[in-house]
Amino acid sequence: MRCTMSENQNFKRAEPIEMCSYKSPCVRNCCLDDKDICIGCGRTLEEICRWTSATNSEKQEILINSLARVQSRNVSI
Repeated sequence: MRCTMSENQNFKRAEPIEMCSYKSPCVRNCCLDDKDICIGCGRTLEEICRWTSATNSEKQEILINSLARVQSRNVSI
């Protein structure tokens, strides 16, 4: 059987599936500083709370930002 274009117009394009999943950066050294940033993983309290519901692209952004915070904290002046 051959489908015409009009028969295919009812089909919707599938949403892309996120294939990778990011592991939580938690290092079990949980303690918030005066800016509500964890001294262990570098995430803000808000980032910690939304981690489980975040998309992979949001998790990637959180990981980049938290790594930058940890690295800037470890820089000696």
